[in-house]
Amino acid sequence: MLSEGEKKVYQAIYLNKDGMHIRDISRVAKLSLPAVIRHINRGEAEGMIDCESKGRLKLCRLNFKNPKLIPVLQSVELSRFQKLPHSLQESFNSFISDLAEKPLISLIFGSYAKGGYGKKSDFDILLVFQRIDNKLMRAVELSASKVRGRTMVNVQPVSLGYDEFEREFMNHENEFMKDIRKNAMVIHGLDTYLKLMGRFYG
Repeated sequence: MLSEGEKKVYQAIYLNKDGMHIRDISRVAKLSLPAVIRHINRGEAEGMIDCESKGRLKLCRLNFKNPKLIPVLQSVELSRFQKLPHSLQESFNSFISDLAEKPLISLIFGSYAKGGYGKKSDFDILLVFQRIDNKLMRAVELSASKVRGRTMVNVQPVSLGYDEFEREFMNHENEFMKDIRKNAMVIHGLDTYLKLMGRFYG
């Protein structure tokens, strides 16, 4: 069971996937340096955090290949999701529930994932299915249209087949996927998503 302090540390590093110095983690997580060091040391011992010393600085990253991270980051992502306006949470859940075929991965990206949204912001959702065809695309758009009509939330879905998602996710030059890796809020399929993260950052 994660303490609130540990969750803040993991969230800080998770949202800065290229690595963070311990003092920066302390500032972002709003925790004392000794508390951060204690949580980092525990994470290193569990193999969930990798740190390297560069001079007097210690740079820390998450070890996405460690399956112990799955429940930790599920807790982090749930906290992020619950900070969204209630209408957005309900719209997302209604949208996914309405789909007969459930995605392997569903995530929120764009302004709502980054936190810089306004009243007129699109609610951008990426769905990754095992395979995709025109029938499925129509079903996704119909579900989004229903939610827009009921809630006035401007749900904007993007659907991809897993093979295409995997290929583009591993492409270091794909700007869209750079944003996904950096900012996405993963709601379903986090275990599958983290396997890709482990390959990308491994």
